[in-house]
Amino acid sequence: MPEDQKLLLHDLLQDQFELSGQKPGSEEPDYERLFTLISNTYRKAEQDRKKARQNAGLMDDEMRGLHFDVEKEVSARVEAETRLFDAIEALDSGFAIFDAEDVLVAYNAKYDDIYYINTGIRVTPGTPFAEISRTYIETAPESERGGLGLEEKLAQRLAAHLEPDVPFERCSNNGSWFLTSEQKTREGGIVSILTDITELKRREREMRENEKRTELYNNVIMELTRSKAVMIGNLDVALREISEVAAKLLNVERASIWLYNDGRSVIRCKNLYEKTPHEHNIGPELLVARFPKLFEIINANRVMTSDDVGNDPRLSEVFPGFLKPKAIHSLIHAPIKGPGYAEGMVTLAHVAEGRKWNQAEEKFVSGLADVVGMAIKANDRRRSRERMLGAIERAELANRSKSEFLANMSHELRTPLNSILGFAELLQMEPVVPFTPEQNREYARDVFNSGHHLLDLINDILDISKIEAGRFELREEMVEVEEIISVCARLISERSRDQGLDLSVDIPENLPMVWADKRAMKQVLLNLLSNAVKFTPSGGQISVRAGIDPEGHFRLSVDDTGIGIEETDIEKALLPFVQLDNEYTRRHEGTGLGLPLAKSLVDMHGGTIAIESTLSVGTSVVIQFPIDRIRTPQQGIREAG
Repeated sequence: MPEDQKLLLHDLLQDQFELSGQKPGSEEPDYERLFTLISNTYRKAEQDRKKARQNAGLMDDEMRGLHFDVEKEVSARVEAETRLFDAIEALDSGFAIFDAEDVLVAYNAKYDDIYYINTGIRVTPGTPFAEISRTYIETAPESERGGLGLEEKLAQRLAAHLEPDVPFERCSNNGSWFLTSEQKTREGGIVSILTDITELKRREREMRENEKRTELYNNVIMELTRSKAVMIGNLDVALREISEVAAKLLNVERASIWLYNDGRSVIRCKNLYEKTPHEHNIGPELLVARFPKLFEIINANRVMTSDDVGNDPRLSEVFPGFLKPKAIHSLIHAPIKGPGYAEGMVTLAHVAEGRKWNQAEEKFVSGLADVVGMAIKANDRRRSRERMLGAIERAELANRSKSEFLANMSHELRTPLNSILGFAELLQMEPVVPFTPEQNREYARDVFNSGHHLLDLINDILDISKIEAGRFELREEMVEVEEIISVCARLISERSRDQGLDLSVDIPENLPMVWADKRAMKQVLLNLLSNAVKFTPSGGQISVRAGIDPEGHFRLSVDDTGIGIEETDIEKALLPFVQLDNEYTRRHEGTGLGLPLAKSLVDMHGGTIAIESTLSVGTSVVIQFPIDRIRTPQQGIREAG
């Protein structure tokens, strides 16, 4: 092949030319064979390239799949670690990890906050535990060291840290408490967990204090139950002791004890103790119907506490008029339990600021209410015993009195009977002794007076007997008291004039009428006037007054300047069949039934009779009739119609 043609061959063609078995320069090249060979070579090369590209595509897919798996695994691991760290961060406890060199590598915000609160320094990664512990011990209270020096305590802490055993409690300089729990990791590091137990410690402290208070309260309750006043039922003294102990022990300004009346319509404060002035007083009374919310709770035998009375709907009825004026902010009510219902309540009131009542205090006040209940029962027993003894004494007295009464009556009855029989004997004599007209009138008057006196005696005996037997019935009607007074004064006027007494009547104009038994009222007033005339020396004064007293009751009084009654004998004077003088020393005739009969008749009208008397000065007897028996003239006309 010419040299110039040979130079035109491309290296690849030259290679292919040589592969065809032809040697350049030897002979004419077989171009057809050569191009066939080249074509085949290119075709095979193209096939190899396609296959290579296919293989490369398969390798890319495998690589991408492998990359995806790795990425997915890494992502899952990151997500798990994120969740783990989020969970650690959300812990209420402080969490820290120290590596095998005991250097801080990770922690949560709570750990940082706890460390900062107690030391004033923030933790940083890479800080050795020894340095963290030293700072903590330096700022901790002396009590935390247990009497050890700084270095000794630090060495003790490091030893416990490197060989953790059981959790232990630690107190910080601000009074916070933490439970420290440590655990070794497999790699040789330390996991430290700090749990805030301040609230738990506070509750434990409160529990211990409550136990001490409860023990103290129980001892006080036991002492009160052994109090002489409580045991014998001296209620006034017992209530004073209980209220004063309650106020002082619970440090409240006011302690009060309230009891229901018999009808349970009113509750009265029987004792109110105020700590600041150290005074005991009788407090107010409340109408139960006016405060249904409060008494619904009390009557249910439940303790009621209120930390803020001004915003307590249960006390909205009593707050404006009773609690607010006394600056009461917190109170506690404990019912005094009775047989199936509350007999009253014990109330403690705290002033000036709000107060939260704890369970021990509630139980203590409830215990005080139980002691009050014991005192009430003891008082009831004592009163029942006194009533029984009094009934026995009255029965014995009545027995003696009736014996004395019968002895006295023999004299009282004989005197008029002897007079009547004596004059009858004169009339039976033959021949009849002639009497002058004046003598006849005098004797007839004596017989009449003796018979009238005898009738009065018998009527008094019968009336008092009927009343005692419960067989006396009132015949009530509209009574003009002015008329009754006028009639009685006229009947007694002659006797009073004969004894030289001054009888006066003081009645206001438009005196209202009274719904009463007219004969009984007349008998009451006559008995009182007869006693006044009988026991008032010549020259004395007797006055009758009537009117409405300041409280609205009808008042009727008889006053005299007579010999008077001993104060110790006033109660006896109101007992039937009792005379203050015996039959030998008695200076005035009578059965002794006048005042007892008057009292019984007044009692039947729902009224009261009171006697005030001074020896050698005089006596005042006052009768009161209830308001519901008073009638205006217009009411009297309507009721009569």
